[in-house]
Amino acid sequence: MKLYFFVGLLLIMNSVKAQIPGPLSDINPIHFNDDFSGYDQKTAIYMAQLSELSYAKDNFDRLRFLEQYKLEFPQDSLHYEFIQAKSFGTNTQLLLWAVSGRLIIAFRGTKPGFRNFLTDAKFKIYCSNAIARKHFSNLPDGHGGFRRVIMNLIDDKDIFNRIEQFIKKAYPQKISKEIPTYITGHSLGAGIGSLFAYCLKHNNYNVKGMYFFAPPLAVACYEVEKLDPELRRSTYDIVNYLDYVPRAGLRGSLRHYGKFYRICNDFTLAKQNEKYITFPSGEGKREIHYHSLVSHLRALALSKNSTEKVRTRELDCFPTYAEMPLCTEKK
Repeated sequence: MKLYFFVGLLLIMNSVKAQIPGPLSDINPIHFNDDFSGYDQKTAIYMAQLSELSYAKDNFDRLRFLEQYKLEFPQDSLHYEFIQAKSFGTNTQLLLWAVSGRLIIAFRGTKPGFRNFLTDAKFKIYCSNAIARKHFSNLPDGHGGFRRVIMNLIDDKDIFNRIEQFIKKAYPQKISKEIPTYITGHSLGAGIGSLFAYCLKHNNYNVKGMYFFAPPLAVACYEVEKLDPELRRSTYDIVNYLDYVPRAGLRGSLRHYGKFYRICNDFTLAKQNEKYITFPSGEGKREIHYHSLVSHLRALALSKNSTEKVRTRELDCFPTYAEMPLCTEKK
């Protein structure tokens, strides 16, 4: 019951008009660091802003924002495209963003509606047989709703061809599979992105790193150790203190696979060992605050969360009572 309450809360929360990304300096390409071996503050903010931008396609303010971007950085030859895919039980949107020789794919988070409710709530682990595994580009076993979104993108949207054609328009003189590719997303978008990354890798795209914000549990525990260790080291899962969404669902059966960072209750960001904790029923009172991407951005931008300070910080700000193991099931 608690689980479905939070899924419903999430839908209500995201029915509020999302913030317009900004300021423009946050997505100045010179602030993006292609070295994902360590946390980088400006890169995290850049990726969070694109995650925010991925929420809308036709919103006038956002289109105006994109036009302002082109005026501010005319030398950067920005190319972008929104792709939306709907089917029974799924509704997703992703933003393709090409600038300064790189490709970034940002997946939209949860939007209000029955389709997204079904996607979020389908926690059961789904697996692929050998034939399906090949057809769906080595899609990892995991969250059934997120997998269904990716299957829809592959079957109904021919997503890899769409990405290929987009890259050819953005970088006509370059080999598409050599373009450095990065993935980001918030909430539902983070869950989808964490699975889709390995489909891209299977198709020989040059996936270099990922930043995810409020990522839900997505990958089956038994799959994690099989995943590309280099890509896991280049993945940053950022969770805001007691946010319920990143630990909802099949705890012990699904998990994250990247480096785990937590925003503490005093807004300090620190790399930590991931923990799952049980809490009193009243914990949901601040869930909207914890889960909001705007709250993440405010914390990320603080001077005390500079690249140097976060990389050298040792801090565990999560309660230690009622701790649960990350994984309890094996295939």
